[in-house]
Amino acid sequence: MRSVIAAMKQRPVDAGILLLASLLPFLRLGIGEIQPWDESLYAIRANACLAFGAWLDQTHYAIGHFYSATHPPLGVWLIALSKLVLGDSTFAVRFPMALAASTSVLMLYAVVNRLASRAAALVSAASLAASSLFVLYSHRAQLESLVLCFGLATIVFLLFALDKRSLPMLGLSGVALALGLLSKFIVVLYVAPLLLLLPYVRCKNALWWYPLITLLAGCALSLPWLLYMLSQHPDFLQHIQESLGGLQSGTYARSSAAWWYYVNQLVVSIPLLILALGYFLTNTREGSAGSSEAEISSRRLTRSLVLWLILLLGVLQLVGTRMPHFAFLLILPGAMLAGVSWDKYTLLSRSQRVIIGSLALVLIGWSSSEQLRLVVTARMHWDEVVLPSAYIMMLIFAGAITSIYLTFGGRIKATNSNSGSWAHGVVVLILTGAALHPLTQQEAVFTNGARPISQILQMQTGKVRAVIIHPDFPHEQFAPQFAYYTAGWTLGWLPNKSSDTLTYERAIASYVPDSSQDVAVVTHFTDRFHHPDRQEVGTLAVLDERLRRAFLRRTILRSYTIYY
Repeated sequence: MRSVIAAMKQRPVDAGILLLASLLPFLRLGIGEIQPWDESLYAIRANACLAFGAWLDQTHYAIGHFYSATHPPLGVWLIALSKLVLGDSTFAVRFPMALAASTSVLMLYAVVNRLASRAAALVSAASLAASSLFVLYSHRAQLESLVLCFGLATIVFLLFALDKRSLPMLGLSGVALALGLLSKFIVVLYVAPLLLLLPYVRCKNALWWYPLITLLAGCALSLPWLLYMLSQHPDFLQHIQESLGGLQSGTYARSSAAWWYYVNQLVVSIPLLILALGYFLTNTREGSAGSSEAEISSRRLTRSLVLWLILLLGVLQLVGTRMPHFAFLLILPGAMLAGVSWDKYTLLSRSQRVIIGSLALVLIGWSSSEQLRLVVTARMHWDEVVLPSAYIMMLIFAGAITSIYLTFGGRIKATNSNSGSWAHGVVVLILTGAALHPLTQQEAVFTNGARPISQILQMQTGKVRAVIIHPDFPHEQFAPQFAYYTAGWTLGWLPNKSSDTLTYERAIASYVPDSSQDVAVVTHFTDRFHHPDRQEVGTLAVLDERLRRAFLRRTILRSYTIYY
């Protein structure tokens, strides 16, 4: 991290850009409620640590037991410690992941600055921070940001170990990898291709065994938790195998368009990846006359990053499902490749720069507005588009700043070349676009209604049974957001409280409400991608009529209707 500190001391513009990029994860971090599914699942496990002391194993208290307790507990521990220090709030639950994301931006700058140039490092760090997937998961208490952080830390320490032949740094790289494995088992190994290629990139082929030591040390240091889980749950590995098999069913069903989904996600997340075209236009043979070790290393790094991306895309195509948290794995190699390609882009002829730069601006515009993409793909109508005044004003501001840098960039002093000044203008544009996303988000979009439900239930002291009535698709009976905000009512955490789950059809056919003891909660989910069909609307109407006859009061919220 010394290169980051040095940049902040010597280059105030760089410091300001890095500060903005690293603060983006904290922008409106506490908006809305803890979201359904993964975020609620991990928050419930964190509560189990605090309430029952179940630090090593939360299986007994988790939603669906192994269903949500398969992943290792490091992320859960961090959430629990954050709540212990900062209090019980949405901000506290998400804080560790935002901190991990922020640290990742600075580490990426340090890595690319060492491997390429300052301008390339700025473009890489900004591309990562501005990625729509990065912004999404840095604002969620999910494990993706930890995987990114510890994966990058592994690369940082291994890079220093190679350059300085330092065994202590090599040991730290193994520790960082182990922490990643204890966050989300196996997934952090997505950095393995670059780890194995780093000796080749740094022209230190004799140290090929360094990354192998890192991989072995990481696996060995994370093994005790796995052995502990096996000693407590002999069927633990069997459940992991079943979970992997589940990647082919339900919401993880295979799709023939998986390859297009991931390519599109990569381009939308890292629009400056188009700059990689410059590598192929300026590529020269390695070892040609006049090639320095730095130039050879740069070419090897670019090839390694391209190979890394191809391997990841190949694996994702084999899995065949379409999931944003899988696409998240692509943004690190994508951001690094975009940054390294910046140096090649500045060496192109003026006409080539104009063509590629124009394509980059189009892609930046395409990536900056989800509403635009929804309209173009016919999933949203023009009359539904909302452009807040703050969005328009900041976009004008970003365009003006970028135009100034692109116009006068050649006159501003840079450390190595004027390419650094040009990079400032580009990264200000994409970072401003990224800041617009959380700034213009509406609170209601992230408020499903589980928190108000918990407040209603606290006043119903005589109610002892919660009946969750849900649509019949996978795992909806768990209602994890409801479980989180009711302090584990549906998990058996509350004395003298019980619960039951019913599908819509079963509730209509057989549920006989007892209004003196029951509260009935009907879950429903409607947004711009999912609208209930005519049959579901009719079913909900019949169910509503029956429940209103049995209960005195009804409260309708975004994703819940409660009868009490």
